[in-house]
Amino acid sequence: MYDASLLENPAEALPDAAVTVVGMGRSGMAAARLLQTLGARVTLVDQRTEAAIQAQEVLNLGRHVHVLTGARWFEGLLYSQLVIISPGVPSQLEPIARVRARGVPVVSEIELASWFLTVPLIAVTGTNGKSTVASLIGAILEHSGVQPFVGGNLGTPLSEAVLMERQRPTGPRFDCVVAEVSSFQLENVYRFHPHIAVMLNLTPDHLDRYASFAEYQAAKERIFSHQGPYDLAVLNADDPLVAAMSRLCRGTILTVSLAQQVPWGVSVSKGMVTARFGGQPFALFPAEDVPLLGQHNLANVLAATAVGLACGVPGDRVGQAIRSFRGLDHALEHVRERGGVMFVNDSKGTNIDATLRALESFRQPIVLILGGK
Repeated sequence: MYDASLLENPAEALPDAAVTVVGMGRSGMAAARLLQTLGARVTLVDQRTEAAIQAQEVLNLGRHVHVLTGARWFEGLLYSQLVIISPGVPSQLEPIARVRARGVPVVSEIELASWFLTVPLIAVTGTNGKSTVASLIGAILEHSGVQPFVGGNLGTPLSEAVLMERQRPTGPRFDCVVAEVSSFQLENVYRFHPHIAVMLNLTPDHLDRYASFAEYQAAKERIFSHQGPYDLAVLNADDPLVAAMSRLCRGTILTVSLAQQVPWGVSVSKGMVTARFGGQPFALFPAEDVPLLGQHNLANVLAATAVGLACGVPGDRVGQAIRSFRGLDHALEHVRERGGVMFVNDSKGTNIDATLRALESFRQPIVLILGGK
């Protein structure tokens, strides 16, 4: 059995606790570094036999970190008081299930990091558009003079943000954290508490990992589990499944819509991106100013705009940030034009709905190169 204080008061309980990190990818290594600074006895495990060789960072952690790889990786779980699971590791693995049966908590890297964040947390999820919206929110905040950390499933793990904060003697390096969070990361959260939670859309995805779409949806919905009355949720009113999640939200709800005017939130009216917070609507900027292709990206802009306004960013600053945003690599990325043909890289579109939204963004005849894993 485990010491309940590991979840209730981790700052005091983690020193000298036996903690196993499952998965030696980027988030697993960041979690191990954070745990080491907190004084935990860290074991790193990975079922890949080459993991320890590839992870040069393991050597930098020093001799006090125990490493197990290959067929015997699960032995690193035998005496754990707490398990940190990387997003690429399925929670249903038999060794993980056995650990849970012993009463040992299994939590995600974002859960671990959230225990030690000292700045407000904005979390963005949904099937598609997460990276774009998280990056847009970061750009909007920067335009208003706020210094955000943007990461999570997008790029830098949250544990790195905590490490950066703790290593800065003069106080926090960031004013807030903007995190893209996936269903894999949300599966194993228990106290993860975003002050602003954004749900963009929900369509079938990752059904090779989940037993059903309902199970996938339940993982996504955990983003709202620990919000309170003073927190904020941003929901896409045009997605019926997302709109129905209002039942889970304990705080203020803002909605965004391309199809209708919303009483509290952001929508499009007469070609203008428009906000309304109970009173009269007010125009922010022309929808045609959005430099990203596609209606789905306009919906992404509405969500990011709602967050920016909720954080107190003036509407003109929001518009400036949107106009200067050039999108992400591999997301409807314009590569070049040759012989009258436009080449577009949308390799971030890894599910059916994302591909359909991308195709709808063009009026020209399209040759689609599709495949891969």
